[in-house]
Amino acid sequence: MYFATILDPRMKTEFLRHAFETLIKYKMPENKPLSELDITAKAKSLINDVETRFENFFNCYNTNSNVPFETGGSQDVHIDDDDDFVGDYFAQSVNSSASKETELTRYLKEGQTQGVKDFDILVWWKNNASRYPILSRMVKGIILITYIFYYNVV
Repeated sequence: MYFATILDPRMKTEFLRHAFETLIKYKMPENKPLSELDITAKAKSLINDVETRFENFFNCYNTNSNVPFETGGSQDVHIDDDDDFVGDYFAQSVNSSASKETELTRYLKEGQTQGVKDFDILVWWKNNASRYPILSRMVKGIILITYIFYYNVV
């Protein structure tokens, strides 16, 4: 269910943070209350665990797909072959400055979808499949499993 929550563009990890903090407060013994900082730290730890597992799952899909993504676009570097020392330095600095991030990172950094009346998650993912090809493939399986589980369809 955590993965389905992350893949809902209205919720992502922000909803998980809220849910974990609420559950921690609810389960907290009255005689041993936690500070807000402790609650936030515990929730953050749980979210980090879910994100790590989700990233591993994403990497399984990414490994089985030929859809590479790098931000910053491709940069053509023309280096004079006679000057290998300077050329190597220049190529290294350009490659290290071009940030590489996965579509998962881009998706999570993008703000939550809000204020959409009658939101349809399947339509959203269909419309955004070109932006997030790997995630949209993941959605097909995860949302289907969630649907079957929720509605007891078998």
